[in-house]
Amino acid sequence: MYNRCIHKESMTVQEVKGTLAKLLATENLVVEHRAVSTASFDVHKRILTLPIWNAKEIVFNLLVAHEVGHALFTPDGDLLDNLPCPKSYVNVTEDARIEKLMKRKFAGISKDFYGGYKQLHEDDFFSVKEINTETLKLIDRINLYYKLGANAFMPFTPEEIPLRDAVGEAESFQDAIDAAVAIKEFEQAEADQQKIANIPEVDNNSGGGSDQQQAQDEEPASESDDGEEQESDSDQGQQDADLDTPSFNRNGGEEAMTDESLEEALQDIASQNSNNETRYLEIPNVDLKHVIVDPKMVNDMAQTYWSEYKHPLTPETGLDWTVSDQNYNNFKKDCNREVSYLQKEFEMKKSAAAHARESISKTGILDTAKLHQYLYNEDLFKKVTVRPDGKNHGLIFLLDWSGSMAEIIHDTFKQLLSLCFFCRKSGIPFSVYAFVSDASYAEFRDYEESLGKENDFYVAKHFHLVEMLNGDLNNSTFDRYARDLYRVSQMYEQRYGNRNPFAERPVPDCIPSHLMLGGTPLNEAIMCLQTLIPAFSAKHGVEKCHVTILTDGESNWSGCWVKSSYDDKVHRSAMPSNVSIRCRKSGRTYNSPQWGNYMTETLLRYMKGRFPQCNFTGFRLGSTRDINYILQNFNNLTQLQRKSASDVFRKHKSTSAPMMGYQELFLIQSNKLNEDVEFDVEEDASKAQITRAFKKTLKAKSNNKKILSSFINQIA
Repeated sequence: MYNRCIHKESMTVQEVKGTLAKLLATENLVVEHRAVSTASFDVHKRILTLPIWNAKEIVFNLLVAHEVGHALFTPDGDLLDNLPCPKSYVNVTEDARIEKLMKRKFAGISKDFYGGYKQLHEDDFFSVKEINTETLKLIDRINLYYKLGANAFMPFTPEEIPLRDAVGEAESFQDAIDAAVAIKEFEQAEADQQKIANIPEVDNNSGGGSDQQQAQDEEPASESDDGEEQESDSDQGQQDADLDTPSFNRNGGEEAMTDESLEEALQDIASQNSNNETRYLEIPNVDLKHVIVDPKMVNDMAQTYWSEYKHPLTPETGLDWTVSDQNYNNFKKDCNREVSYLQKEFEMKKSAAAHARESISKTGILDTAKLHQYLYNEDLFKKVTVRPDGKNHGLIFLLDWSGSMAEIIHDTFKQLLSLCFFCRKSGIPFSVYAFVSDASYAEFRDYEESLGKENDFYVAKHFHLVEMLNGDLNNSTFDRYARDLYRVSQMYEQRYGNRNPFAERPVPDCIPSHLMLGGTPLNEAIMCLQTLIPAFSAKHGVEKCHVTILTDGESNWSGCWVKSSYDDKVHRSAMPSNVSIRCRKSGRTYNSPQWGNYMTETLLRYMKGRFPQCNFTGFRLGSTRDINYILQNFNNLTQLQRKSASDVFRKHKSTSAPMMGYQELFLIQSNKLNEDVEFDVEEDASKAQITRAFKKTLKAKSNNKKILSSFINQIA
């Protein structure tokens, strides 16, 4: 049922460096770490793509800072088209310019540039360890000069120094291009002069040349003893001239050799294993009108079903709800104690919070009652206490309406109803949504599923948020809707909670088809909060919206939209193994494995980041075995905290802790949820027996109060 691996809230190196990139860029850049060979920056979409470098930290810092420099200072345009010089020349001059500007903007970053390039040079990323630097082209020597610093002792002639300094003085992108063009023109001029210098001198005074020269021309090439042809003196002079010329050597191609070598070496340390690549997914803004089912529709469909229902064995007998409705009324009566307790706790917490925000200020008006104290008291002015208005609260409940909830759906619904009664008594707006799939609402809805956007989460057409109750209903309507749902939940308890097929069944067993239990689309329900929370807050004027999720297990696996390589169209796909959820609004990303509880936890962390004013609490019901397993495997608590939570659960059959993405998760043994022990003793009971019975009653009542008190702490 559960996965055994433990997810811890920790940031990878890529996440840390992605955050560093955003800080350096002073904007919410979208940073993606992909299995690509080189870094790139989309100046239109403001997406910085970084390879998954296998590099030391100092080198990683250098590379991130360098790419942010391009993001900040390299303009968006077509200035690189039709350049009169190789592109790598502009790479060199532009790199020097942006790194100078980065050092100017962030003084402390100079150490990262120096240390990073030093490490790259030691690892021979420039491919110059076996080369005499004097033989390098001017553009390569300038590249090493600005990347390695003056301590690299690059040789420059007096004619080359102004060109070198022009690169360092470039302030604009056009300046960098002009410097690159000037360097190329200088190298070309040097090359032309070298060609002229290497042409052998010819004596034209004797017409066809001197006799000696003519004889040399006519003399056949001499051969060595082994038959090989000997080089002429002129050929040897040509080779010597080539070796002595700094601008021409075996690396004398059109491009800057050191720039290309660095790029190739960085490609080698970039992991290009697509299996390890992170897929960045986004949560779509779900159109709620295609997802939410109106509570009136839910109740009308149930009433219609029951009015037409005929029992196969006794079709002439109508449905008798006497026992079920009596149970509901008794529950409401018993629930008043808990509701009153909740309201008292809530008002106390609100008053304490308001008192903490109070401030006292002077009015500037003399207090005549203090004038007689003028000899020893300087504070003679009236004061006023400023009490800021408290924040409006609202609650959204998400109820798991899946098949695995069948045995505990009745107890869970009763817990939910007690919270709804509290909200109504306290005047807190609320809505209750059951998240379900495979229900029969689709036939009543005029909605065609369309293709989603690439890298968006997939929300199926058969997923629904069934709104069962809300705070806008009047008393009679709310009571009728709650009573009918109580009937349904009690039928599930009767059908699945008691395995004895011959046991008495006082409640009719006729569950409407649209209220059948389905799958567990918990992740999809959480995704809907992205649009549901703002809509709910705007409708009710809520400043603090709280979300409470009542469930017993993990969500179904989620899907996403991906673009296929064979037809270039968007298709629905299973979730990849390495996922990062991206929030465009905040620029944050949330990494997650794709299985089980961990995707749900990541979605909750995403929602908390998106709506920091909201609290996300959960009620998790299950057997002792299930909850003990959760405590041991699915939390980021310390060993001491885990032991403490386990001890509390062992003693009280309930506990709570901030875990699994919730600000507080309440773990409750399902058969102890609404336990209420009557104070019942024999007439001739001893004092000790009365004492034990009284303690047992208080203990049973206090268990649920502790849960409710903790819940109030979260929402007050």
